[in-house]
Amino acid sequence: MPAVCLIHHSDDDPDGDKAFVRNAVLPPLPAVGFDRWFALPGTENPSSAIEQSAAVIVVLSTEAADAADFLEAAGAALRSRTPVIVIHRSAPAIPPKVVQELSQAATVDTATAAERHKLWRRLARLLPPIEHVEHLDGGKPLRWSTEAFRVLLRQAAQRDDFAFGDTLVRALAAHLDRHDDPFPYPDDAAKADLKVLRNKRQFRLLREYAEAVIGSGTSDFTVRRLTEATNLGTSGELNVCRGPTGWVTTVARPVLRIRSRMFGPTV
Repeated sequence: MPAVCLIHHSDDDPDGDKAFVRNAVLPPLPAVGFDRWFALPGTENPSSAIEQSAAVIVVLSTEAADAADFLEAAGAALRSRTPVIVIHRSAPAIPPKVVQELSQAATVDTATAAERHKLWRRLARLLPPIEHVEHLDGGKPLRWSTEAFRVLLRQAAQRDDFAFGDTLVRALAAHLDRHDDPFPYPDDAAKADLKVLRNKRQFRLLREYAEAVIGSGTSDFTVRRLTEATNLGTSGELNVCRGPTGWVTTVARPVLRIRSRMFGPTV
């Protein structure tokens, strides 16, 4: 899977660029198909890290613009053929030449950068589709964020953007095939994601999502039952209710309706 290169000022300030990258920039990357990352400055061969990455994300701040190693790494990214995205946190009063050149790259403005969910949605749109990039080795593994995935999935569902939703679900399936963490996929996260897809009647994505999380080892009853109901739903009406021997699903008419106290209101 592809990697992404992060160029930022390294500091120990809890509100500094390093903490910003960890808490706000890295979380959405696995959800759109990236599984590794390089950090610059800090890599012995910056040019190699940039070349092995599908994209470079530069976090620009006043402190970063004063750091020679940051400016050197940013300059190397601009000279490369790798796409560059710049996240603006703050701007120096007198920007160096490299900072001025960064204005030609795709950007995330300071207002968007200040709100994590907006930043995640913006990055997801700016990053190149993973199908169109070469997959190379190297870099540190990225940790999956159930929160970031749900934010992006909800956005795709609200906009009826099936293509983006499909990208997210395929990235999740690939992640679960590749990693043991989280494994099995957290039940609460799975139920919340399934609810998003069910409410928007995106049953194909719902089925593919459920199959992926069930394959990861989740044993949650609601996840499994909703998968079965969705598979049956293409051929008739469903009534899911409690019978004398437990929860049962029956097919009644050729119109899809799912009724259950477990699943919520009829859809």
